[in-house]
Amino acid sequence: EELGYGKAVHHALRLVAEHARQSGAVPSRDEAISVAQEAFYAPFADGPSRERMLSSVARFVGNYTERYADDLRRVWATEHPFELHTENGLLTGRADVILDEEGGNTGSLAVVDYKVAKNEDLEDRYERQLRIYTHAGRREGWDVRGAYLHTLHDGTRDTVTVDQDHLSEAVTWATTAIRSIRRREFPEKPDLDRCNNCDFVAVCRYRHKSSADIDGEDS
Repeated sequence: EELGYGKAVHHALRLVAEHARQSGAVPSRDEAISVAQEAFYAPFADGPSRERMLSSVARFVGNYTERYADDLRRVWATEHPFELHTENGLLTGRADVILDEEGGNTGSLAVVDYKVAKNEDLEDRYERQLRIYTHAGRREGWDVRGAYLHTLHDGTRDTVTVDQDHLSEAVTWATTAIRSIRRREFPEKPDLDRCNNCDFVAVCRYRHKSSADIDGEDS
């Protein structure tokens, strides 16, 4: 029922940002919620589920409009594509929002990526993603000075470090990953949480073994 919920929330926020950029004015809380709810699309949701999700969207967008209204005045681009060229391939992505006037300086940019909820297990991946966007933007000649992970559920915003050392680590990681994909190198990486949520765990020789598995083998 919630298939596409995260993308729908992103789309709704993008439309609110586009509305502000095109009109040159920050929408009111009610205006922003109206734009977001009208654009919301969850094809498999029944009536009660859809109403629950619409209520969440209203809360996310309303809180964002009130707490981060300044963002909507600074929107430079939305859903902007980025490309990272490596010797083994091309990595592409899209930044949710790029803000101008970072640090109060016109022409200084910040990349913001929205997440519906915080997931500490994926934090490193999200930060690496923003660093790759930052690196790609600087390669295009932009003055990208900041990057932020914005969690919509609680309205928190975390700063992502984008100094050269961190950017180099992210680019090296991406380059290595692309090379491994091209070589069809997919080493097993069993992990208790990952394996417990895998559909193939029952037939996988590399699965993370629980204490029950070990006890059964010993007996």
